[in-house]
Amino acid sequence: MGELKNESFVRWQGRTVDQLSFVNNLFVGLSTGMLIFLIQFAFSHNGRFVNIEKWLNVCSIVLIFFSLFTGGLLAINRLYSFRLTSEIARNRESNGREGIEEKRSLAKKRDRRTWILLWTQIISFILGGLLLLIISVMRYLS
Repeated sequence: MGELKNESFVRWQGRTVDQLSFVNNLFVGLSTGMLIFLIQFAFSHNGRFVNIEKWLNVCSIVLIFFSLFTGGLLAINRLYSFRLTSEIARNRESNGREGIEEKRSLAKKRDRRTWILLWTQIISFILGGLLLLIISVMRYLS
């Protein structure tokens, strides 16, 4: 019975990792597209922005770029976490328990950082998108 629980945990853990990668890639892709759109939008108006529109556009570009940057940090953080996990598994299988607790502690820190980075990526993307929406509404109403 214990093996079935372990198999189920491993299967769901794998799905969690897959979904995390999917969400990260989704927001990186959306951020890239939105950043290109915002930069094109800024240069296509040749400085014919109202002052507030300039600041909103700059803030939106910065937030979307920050979302992309955070997505990159998230991917790098996951790579380190996977490497640590594989080292832990290798040490456990070879009965080399030396240093395994330190690596587990570091892996847990990396995993917590992963979720912080993911939410930072999502929130900065949403805020940048909201600023773009505000700019678009201002443009439409003027």
